[in-house]
Amino acid sequence: MLLLSEDGEIEKIAEGKTDDKLLLKMISTAEKYGLRGDLRQNYVTFKLICGENEYARACEKRGGKSVCSIDRYALSDAAVLLKIFRNPDTEEYIPAGADKKSEDSRAGKKIMELCGKLRACDSESKLLKVISGFYGSCGTGIFALYRGFIIGEDGALTPVSRYSEATFSKICGYERQKRQLMSNTEAFLKGKPANNVLLYGDSGTGKSTAVKALLSEYEKKGLRIVGVQKHQFVKLSGIIAQLSKKKQKFIILLDDLSFENFETEYKYLKAIIEGGVAEKPDNILIYATSNRRHLVTETFADREGGGDIHREETTNEKVSLSERFGLQIYYAKPDKQEFMDIVMFLAEKHFPETDKNTLIAGANAFAVKHGGFSGRAATQYIMSLCAENDIKTDIKLD
Repeated sequence: MLLLSEDGEIEKIAEGKTDDKLLLKMISTAEKYGLRGDLRQNYVTFKLICGENEYARACEKRGGKSVCSIDRYALSDAAVLLKIFRNPDTEEYIPAGADKKSEDSRAGKKIMELCGKLRACDSESKLLKVISGFYGSCGTGIFALYRGFIIGEDGALTPVSRYSEATFSKICGYERQKRQLMSNTEAFLKGKPANNVLLYGDSGTGKSTAVKALLSEYEKKGLRIVGVQKHQFVKLSGIIAQLSKKKQKFIILLDDLSFENFETEYKYLKAIIEGGVAEKPDNILIYATSNRRHLVTETFADREGGGDIHREETTNEKVSLSERFGLQIYYAKPDKQEFMDIVMFLAEKHFPETDKNTLIAGANAFAVKHGGFSGRAATQYIMSLCAENDIKTDIKLD
């Protein structure tokens, strides 16, 4: 058994022995992912995508190329699958409605697309070719369906059901920073030398948004992002070992990173980035955002000695974490004119006929009350105007 699930559910469906428990699972899956059409076929397609079996892994590693030595063993499984996809239900299942903008819904579209291709197959060999091709191009499991992940409380990778829809076209200004970030990421995706990246500078300048926008730009080229929080660094080695076996390229995002004197997790992170026993895999980079370039708090006592005989070594120990990032990109707060440019850029879609001077006066007053000029303040100002005027907007704060 290479393609069929170990729980026997696919065989039950092929034999028409679907019980209430299995039917509920099929309906639940259809509702979660917004799967419209043949309930059985969509569910079996979902099971195939999530199948972390040896055949799937072999196809993934070989880019979907035929694995002759095991293909013939998979043909018997393909015969069972063909029976399901050549005999559709007489009624179409229509889900109550998944959110079209959710990551679950995006995953559902991938499931239904593959299901359509399998439905069009008229032989075991053709069906097998479609399945192996999917594994080769998209991978297997949750990484084939989702693009953004976090580490759950149990230490397992968990898909993000709602991920940022940020795109570079929606980011005003910071052109040099965007070019640096995209150039490094493109090199990474092409298998060329690329650096770990630290995006640092003033708050509200769009550092996190820029990293998240990489997914919209490069998801189809195999990019995935895994968000990791500071208290989860102890689990990083296991996560990296798991990601190293996949075909996709992963950016581990450490958002709003900084350490106080009493926090020692930075030492663990240093070993992960560079200098540990095991080398970081070629399909993983670490991108961090921070308001500080020196990620570990350094006091005057550190520089003056503070009782430490080897004060220079202590100072070097604290600043060396930042040095682990080969590319450091600085984000400064916009000046007044740049702030107004961002306001007008965001207002163009929602308030094209509003007097420019009125917008500028309102933006100035808003900035004074909300901590000065920043991209975040500009976004908040336009969002407040949309709320006042009962205007729907896709502008979001990341």
